[in-house]
Amino acid sequence: MAISPDTAFGEKVAQTKAAPAKTVNPSAAAAKSAMEVPTVSNINAFIDTLKAKAADMNVASGLNPDGTQPTVTSARSGITAATNTRLGAILAQQNADALKLAEVKNNMPTDAPPGFHYTWIGTAWKLYKDAPAGITGGGSGGSGSGGSGDTGNTSNTGTPTTSVEVLKAMLKGLGFASTVIDSSATFLNSLLKDGLDYDNAVQVFLNTKDYTMKNGTKLSSPFYEQYGYLNEGLEKPRTASELYNAVEGYKELKVKYGFSDKYLSTDSLKNYVKNNVTVAELDERANAARLAAINADPIKSEALIKLGYISQAADLQDFYMDAKVGKEQLELNRNTGAFVAEAIRRAGSGLLVENIQLANYKKLAASLTDKGYTEAQVAQLASTGFQNVAEALAPTISLSGIYEKTVGDQATTSTIQSELQNEEFMNMASARRKKLAEQNKQAFSGQAGLYTRLGQTGSLGSTATGGQL
Repeated sequence: MAISPDTAFGEKVAQTKAAPAKTVNPSAAAAKSAMEVPTVSNINAFIDTLKAKAADMNVASGLNPDGTQPTVTSARSGITAATNTRLGAILAQQNADALKLAEVKNNMPTDAPPGFHYTWIGTAWKLYKDAPAGITGGGSGGSGSGGSGDTGNTSNTGTPTTSVEVLKAMLKGLGFASTVIDSSATFLNSLLKDGLDYDNAVQVFLNTKDYTMKNGTKLSSPFYEQYGYLNEGLEKPRTASELYNAVEGYKELKVKYGFSDKYLSTDSLKNYVKNNVTVAELDERANAARLAAINADPIKSEALIKLGYISQAADLQDFYMDAKVGKEQLELNRNTGAFVAEAIRRAGSGLLVENIQLANYKKLAASLTDKGYTEAQVAQLASTGFQNVAEALAPTISLSGIYEKTVGDQATTSTIQSELQNEEFMNMASARRKKLAEQNKQAFSGQAGLYTRLGQTGSLGSTATGGQL
């Protein structure tokens, strides 16, 4: 039977109505509703969850939860890494030292004197005397016999020798020449025979004036007689090597320049050492004296004589080589001499070179020296400066006679010169020169004020002296 559309629809509706209803959990529905409708509480909870996950990631990365500082674990890891680095460096240095020691051990010295040999003991090669024929040393078959003469006390193989040749080799190794050592062989051998070991024998030889042997005999050290005495009276004694190198260096300079023996006298040597005059500095002094003698500048000699540094031109070498004058003082004296010489060269231009000016020259030269100028630089500055002073001196004296004489304030030539020198070399502007120049400018422009001269009033520009400069 056919079913009409209306009937089919009606039956469908009836079936729907007849179907059982679904069961819904109220709490689940509420949760679903909450998820579908965001709230402030839900958002904050979500943010807290993210923060917790970020903190976990920081800790995993070796940081504190806030991500600002390393954790204790990561800090310890850094310390461990630094410690491992240092240990690695120490081990590397130890390996390098071991390799170096091995290299020394594999290269036995070849300079053993006749009758001696080297043996490796511990960490160094030691020099030993060869055993006599038929003696093995250390066995039950016998023992070595005592030596005599310049060889000192000898012993069997394996026992260090006390040969003077070994002591001489040690001193040569310290840099002392064979001539000094060989001439001291008797003294050195006496020290060994008296029971001193090598090290103590070296100390006695280099650093003591004399030595008293066990039998009461007093021996004088040859080294002290030639070099060590130079330490007498010094607050800070020099080492034996310093004294030796200085004296031998001075001697070489005498050969180089041919200067007088008086510059190497006992007193001169003591003063050179006392004043810390090195070989290089004495070399420069001797060369400066040589050049001064070649140039033969009479003005320079005159300046040194005026300053009291020498008494005559023939003493020029003494000026440079004087052992009583230290480096700093000689530098100042040389600069002062160069300064005064340039003033003397311009004495014809009116510059005064008298006692008052000499005192001023010394102050000016000292100021330039303190600034680090050399002798040549001081001479150049003085040449230019005194030329400027000479050119300004006469006009300034004339202006002072015009504008200051009328009021009883005229300056002397020496005063004006000193002011001009201070302006030139010390950058101290001369108030007098500035005032006189301004007055002279006003006089030429007709702006000079009225003044009273000999009881009359008049214009400076109208006087006989007006505008004469």
